[in-house]
Amino acid sequence: MNFDALKNTLVSALSDAALGEYEIYYMSDESVSVSTLNKEVNSFASATSGGLCLRVVVDGRMGYASTELMTEAEMRELPERAKANALAPEKPDTVGIFAGSDEYEELKLAKVELLSAEELKKYAIETGEALFLKDKSVKAGTSSQAIAAGTSIRLV
Repeated sequence: MNFDALKNTLVSALSDAALGEYEIYYMSDESVSVSTLNKEVNSFASATSGGLCLRVVVDGRMGYASTELMTEAEMRELPERAKANALAPEKPDTVGIFAGSDEYEELKLAKVELLSAEELKKYAIETGEALFLKDKSVKAGTSSQAIAAGTSIRLV
């Protein structure tokens, strides 16, 4: 599921559980790496990881729950786990979640699309071949590597 779908399901479940004060933190990492040896791909790895954390306030108590399972069912269960964790301590805290400001300075970051696995493979092979052509001292056993990685963070 993408973040917007996860968020919509979670916000609906928070509303159903009558939890109005909450914070959602979402992070996703992607990476692809290719290594070549003697002008051939000898290693390839692709990984995606991430998680979602939920904080809620119930009767002045902070509750927290997190997951790495990004499914609709998990988003529906997360508010109840956070609520149960908020009610677990015997003594209430004086807590709150920052409601936000009226204005924020705009932060512009360059959006960079990750290269596909095929593009990385091609780039790593071409880099290795260019090394062989550039310098006669480059011999068999020379390797090259291409890596693409990105992180997405959302705070609601």
